[in-house]
Amino acid sequence: MILLLLLGACLSSPSDYNTAIMDQAMRVEEEALNITRLLQERNFEEAQSAFQRGRDQTRRSLERLERISAFRGDDSLRQAAIRFVVFYNELFTNEYQEALDLLQKGELTMEESGRLSEILIDISRRGVDVKEDLVNEHLAFIRRYGLIVARKPQPLS
Repeated sequence: MILLLLLGACLSSPSDYNTAIMDQAMRVEEEALNITRLLQERNFEEAQSAFQRGRDQTRRSLERLERISAFRGDDSLRQAAIRFVVFYNELFTNEYQEALDLLQKGELTMEESGRLSEILIDISRRGVDVKEDLVNEHLAFIRRYGLIVARKPQPLS
């Protein structure tokens, strides 16, 4: 209970609220980038462990995001972050695992190769949409509450 009260007290400014929300999205993004790197390096054993770390992080981030209230009635940034985290949770649980299973086979049949391509294209397409949604909501929040970005914001990859 005290933690929830402290969390609410810490998020009374637009800056703190923005930071709390975007921090959770960035933590999940970091896990996804690590998994992608491991798959590219064909480090399948470590990738399997990274899937679990990714699922754990998405669970923690989702729990934290769900505890945060709307900011002055404005819930659009938090909702975009929740969609972002849920998207990656699904990837860590389903698509990435299926891609790993195929990659571990080594030589793929034409059908398996086609399926792997479908998975990767679908991840990319859906990922662009969910990331664009989050970035747009983030920028809208910054504009609405007059937050100044000290340097050019780095896009989520």
